[in-house]
Amino acid sequence: MNKSLSIALLVKTDADWHRSLILGVAQYAEDVGGWNFTVPPADGNGDVALPTDWQGDGIIGRITSERVETAILSTNLPCVNVSWLTFASPEIPSVYSDERGCARLAAQFLLEKQYDHYGYIGFPPWLPYSHALEESLREQYQCRGFQLDSFELSHDAQQNCGIDSQRLKEWLEQIGKPAAIVVWSSAMGQIVTQQCLKWGIDVPHAIAILCVEHDPLWSSLAPIPLSNIDQDPWRVGFSAAKLLHSMIKGNPAPVEPILIDPISIVQRRSTEASAAKDPVLDLALKFIYLNAKNGLTVKDVVDHIAISRRGLEAKFKHELNCSPAAFIRRIQLQSVARLLRTTELNISAIAGRTGFAYPEVLMRSFKREFGLTPMQFRGAGSLTSKPVRG
Repeated sequence: MNKSLSIALLVKTDADWHRSLILGVAQYAEDVGGWNFTVPPADGNGDVALPTDWQGDGIIGRITSERVETAILSTNLPCVNVSWLTFASPEIPSVYSDERGCARLAAQFLLEKQYDHYGYIGFPPWLPYSHALEESLREQYQCRGFQLDSFELSHDAQQNCGIDSQRLKEWLEQIGKPAAIVVWSSAMGQIVTQQCLKWGIDVPHAIAILCVEHDPLWSSLAPIPLSNIDQDPWRVGFSAAKLLHSMIKGNPAPVEPILIDPISIVQRRSTEASAAKDPVLDLALKFIYLNAKNGLTVKDVVDHIAISRRGLEAKFKHELNCSPAAFIRRIQLQSVARLLRTTELNISAIAGRTGFAYPEVLMRSFKREFGLTPMQFRGAGSLTSKPVRG
């Protein structure tokens, strides 16, 4: 009988993202026969450090300080970092969500809604994350002729995620409308949404809010449910455990981080509006987002908004550079991808929930869009979507 591995999980358990990641680790461990886990509590600084007397086989953790990094390196044990924080040494391989992939997904989603202005509220200044997501967002918008207006957080407002309320008010008042704002976390999104409500700024019609990281607790406490990027933290944890297991067996660690692509945008009320200037396109987009999973066809859209099919095709081609059918299909396939990664439903059940009349059509469409079969995608660690085709 093989010895069960002893693994330290240096990951906080106070947020949904962390718990989902841990569940991914646990699933991999179960698949290979079970591991013994040590999960130390976070200290007053928010670090989860190794117990001084701990002995084991490997470590999965968020490297949140130089102190944690030094303690891990001193063990000479295999370790995998799962955090965007920049403390991790090059000697410690990383598995984490693809920041630039998150930016591409967010920008595409918000650009399709035809906003005139775009903003970003990033991480608090006392947290040393990389700026890859903001930089990529800026690039995405500039390619389409837009600028990204960033709000500078304050060191003096740590109890409020770095947000100074008066400065936030001034920034929100001066940013052009309608605007779409990407915020770092649900906690930050809750603060921004509350302040918008206090100052009479309509969310989502004047300002739409999309969170990079999601926590259902903070979203439920916001006056308007918050949309978010599904970064697939479960897959991050599963892939990190798989890499750690390989390293424990003596295989070399990868030089570059393993990046896990986000699944999709989870749309809630904070982004449910469209800012399209064309009232017909605005109505069409709202109708598609609401009904794509119900087997929506282009004829349904044409009938709903009383326009010729040729006229609808022309508007989509001019504004979104794709056909209505391609747009509908992509919205459906994003739902498929999400169900593949977050449930164990079979293809027939997923087809029924996402608007596909036949599983065979779903499988062909998915392979054409993503280059993988649905089952390959379900087992894959990462995926890059192709652009929408007309």
